[in-house]
Amino acid sequence: MPFDFGLRSRLFGCLLLATALAACEPEAEEPVPQVRPVRAVQVEPREVAEPVVLTGRIAAADEVALGFRIGGRLLERPVAMGQTVEPGQLVARLEPQNELNALRTAEANLAAAQGQLDEARAEFARQRHLEERG
Repeated sequence: MPFDFGLRSRLFGCLLLATALAACEPEAEEPVPQVRPVRAVQVEPREVAEPVVLTGRIAAADEVALGFRIGGRLLERPVAMGQTVEPGQLVARLEPQNELNALRTAEANLAAAQGQLDEARAEFARQRHLEERG
């Protein structure tokens, strides 16, 4: 009996279809992506406003005018004008020669006064002694 090629190709097609269907698995459901809200803004160039020009003076909140109570020649000034200083920080130093001279003068005056006191006590003691002797 002659073999029919049409039947053969149909059998081959059915076999192929059955194999393909047997290998298939049910499709897994894809997770639905979460929708995230997005805000979009389109950037556009704008006109630049007129510049603001102000006049004035920038100053520290606390300003202190410092000066020495005595006169003298300035030896050093480790702090610059406008610089922030801390309590106890050296601001300036005067030459001590005038004050040393004044100290020596005061010491000499004290010694002279003590000499006058000693002389007055000695005179008082001599006068008292003479008065007691008549």
